[in-house]
Amino acid sequence: MTLQDDVVTNSLQSSTPALDTSASHHLRRNELTAISAACLVALILGAVALSSVLMGGGWLGSCIVVMIAVLGICTALTWLRVPLFFVPIAAGMSLLCLVTALYCHNGTFLVIPNPESLQTLRDLLTGGQQNVNQYAPPVPVSPGLACLITLLMGAVASGVYLLTINLRLPTWACLPILALYAVPAFVIEGGAPLWSFILIVVACLILLATDQRLHVALWGRAVSTSAGQSPATQGLSFAAVRIGAVTVILAVIGSLVLPGLSDTALNWFNAQHAINAPAGFDPEPNQPIALDPMVSLRRQLLRQPNGVMFTYRTTNPSPGYLRAAVLSAYNGESFYPLVAGSGVNPTSPEGLALQDLFRGSQVWNYQFTDQQLSSPYLPVPDGFFDLHNSSPGWLIDPGTLQVSGANTRGEVWSAATSSQNPSPDDLRAAPNLAADEQKNLLTGVPQPLIDQAKLLTRDSATKYDAAVAIQQWLRTAFTYSTEVKSDESSSYLSQFLKDRKG
Repeated sequence: MTLQDDVVTNSLQSSTPALDTSASHHLRRNELTAISAACLVALILGAVALSSVLMGGGWLGSCIVVMIAVLGICTALTWLRVPLFFVPIAAGMSLLCLVTALYCHNGTFLVIPNPESLQTLRDLLTGGQQNVNQYAPPVPVSPGLACLITLLMGAVASGVYLLTINLRLPTWACLPILALYAVPAFVIEGGAPLWSFILIVVACLILLATDQRLHVALWGRAVSTSAGQSPATQGLSFAAVRIGAVTVILAVIGSLVLPGLSDTALNWFNAQHAINAPAGFDPEPNQPIALDPMVSLRRQLLRQPNGVMFTYRTTNPSPGYLRAAVLSAYNGESFYPLVAGSGVNPTSPEGLALQDLFRGSQVWNYQFTDQQLSSPYLPVPDGFFDLHNSSPGWLIDPGTLQVSGANTRGEVWSAATSSQNPSPDDLRAAPNLAADEQKNLLTGVPQPLIDQAKLLTRDSATKYDAAVAIQQWLRTAFTYSTEVKSDESSSYLSQFLKDRKG
């Protein structure tokens, strides 16, 4: 045996702690803080990778705040050497308090959950889940969906900490991080983007490097050789490099071999359930039916089973259509509504003044009762006023009169309208869209289409005349068809403009 081996063996025999689940208590404060910080960085990278299926990034700040708080509480409890079983319990309790403070706003002393705040939280989570079921990615983030994501990321942070530090299983801690990549990989057509894969690889390598540092710290002070470096450190460094390299290779192979489960595949799966349903099949009376306001140019048409969504009574002899969501923005692929829950309260002075703009001498009353509809968008007649709801949370968007924010499940609501079919003169006199709404409509629209629209409307005196000119051009210069080729090299609008068929 060499002198070097003898030194290492004696060091291991004299300084090795018992390798049980409490071994993390042997970490010094700075080591524990550094490892917790590494977990936080890995979690933030995973959250950013998840953003590829979400619209906007406002939810990310709340997630980071919650993850920092959860990891900080877990770190403090570990440093204080509390029993291991209490750490996840404390993390869960703190997570519930944080979500109550951030999203419910009606807890005791703002942060302590109570029956009222728990009901609010339940409604938010239900709305968030419905947003996931209703939209094709990228999904607009409503308050309910932001609450759901924040709660899940806090739970993931607690699990990653427990596996990495308390149970000393950082390799297993990679699984929750990989799950954050699996979501976009399975729901985005063509799989998740490359940058999200790179972020997940980096996050996993950070956790594996954390594994190396944790093991070295648990063995005690590193024994230096004449060359100035511990042989144990050298071996662990090489092992970490090998594990990281194998992980990257397997991840690359997996991403190439396993294609992403696209939105089309999910639609096909849902369609099979509808197509294979028995003749005359109707949903169960209590089974909710989602209203999908998203118009996606990639989506297939689905045949869904029949069901009564809601009923209404009206004094209007010709009620016409009801309106729920207003598709006021475009992202290059899909038209989508404003995020549910933005606007003014119908009973506020601003909301009442907005509704008074549509009040007239002739009044038609509407009484609605939900049956199976489950939607954050409330169906109302066009040009409504005197809106009354059985539950709070509904908001009116001043620009589009879209009513959204709560959920229609079990809702009873009423409204009145004076509107009739507007004449061309009425439409010519209507006000134009606000500048920010026009900007939303132009986002993602190919420039050739904008140029064509300007050419067609150059002689139009009003927005109504411009709309009629574009409508006439579409009806005369285009052919309606459901059999069109798919050219992935260009946008669907550009292809539609080029082929004039679709």
